[in-house]
Amino acid sequence: LIGLITLIAPGGLFTFFLVLFALAVVTKYSLAIIEHRGRGETAPPSVGDVLTSDGHHLFLKQMSVFILMGCAVAAAASVSTLMGILVNVFLMLALPASIILLAVEKSVRRALNPFALLSLMVTVGWPYLLLWICTQIISVAPVYVIPLLLGVIPDAVLMPAIMMIVVYFVFVLYAMLGYVLFEYQNELGYETLHEENEIEFPVFEKKRVLGETAVLMQSGQYERARQALRKALDTVRDD
Repeated sequence: LIGLITLIAPGGLFTFFLVLFALAVVTKYSLAIIEHRGRGETAPPSVGDVLTSDGHHLFLKQMSVFILMGCAVAAAASVSTLMGILVNVFLMLALPASIILLAVEKSVRRALNPFALLSLMVTVGWPYLLLWICTQIISVAPVYVIPLLLGVIPDAVLMPAIMMIVVYFVFVLYAMLGYVLFEYQNELGYETLHEENEIEFPVFEKKRVLGETAVLMQSGQYERARQALRKALDTVRDD
């Protein structure tokens, strides 16, 4: 469908907004792929669910992350060329980690937090470097595939074909990031992703808080136990 947009787009301002909408759809769906795959699910998420359930404005947040990264590099370069290079190298290396954090935690601050990024990279360990290399290979794959189409397919469908290839490799890339999240979810502390998907949230929260409260009471920490119950009651008011 994204490829067909380039076929029917008449040009002008309308086309600009159409392309912007397509970019937003691809971004939201790609981030949904990470979260979906991170839960261990192999079937793709529903496009309708992704578009109607996005209350976090992930497209705007992802654009904000890219813009702020560029600002950080520019600010560092204004201090010194070496500083600009070091910040740029770090952000390029941390980009897969930043995308994973944004997909899971829906927070621009977490996606840009250098300590959160370092923590994720160190936790994954040396396979993160392999992941980064794979993301670079997949990212440049369209550059090598698209020239193969030139002169082979009609010019009328060339742009839709190019768009389909680019979007396909984007989805492959994000599915790979989602699998890394699934593989290291326990180490990264995201094992609750799968649990919350299986148990309705109020039920899950109730079981978690009762267990936490029991442990606190056994250790004599009654005030912390009371605070945990108070916080839970704010979420499940009718219980």
